[in-house]
Amino acid sequence: MALEPRPVSQQKQYDYLLKFLLVGDSDVGKQEILSELEDGSTESHFCSGGAYKTTTILLDGKRVKLQLWDTSGQGRFCTIIRSYSRGAQGIMLVYDITNKWSFDGIDRWLKEVEE
Repeated sequence: MALEPRPVSQQKQYDYLLKFLLVGDSDVGKQEILSELEDGSTESHFCSGGAYKTTTILLDGKRVKLQLWDTSGQGRFCTIIRSYSRGAQGIMLVYDITNKWSFDGIDRWLKEVEE
């Protein structure tokens, strides 16, 4: 019995999916990191006010779909960070180099992520 080829709409458009969270205080540049992704990326919003952006890159001949999630920098969203970190391959701690307070907050965010 021969296998029927899948229609393009049912084929995976990538070889690997990598999900990363951007975590840090408000106004440290997480949204700017997302906005730097190439024009072929797509943006989505989730209910807590954050957003994620998806783009696909070619790496060593493999299509890698990247999801970068911008988590809110407000403390009340720590439980949301925990729920969105499930299934994530990495977390990027973001701070503003011109704001010492945001750098000092990295320890707090690291503790939240480790819980």
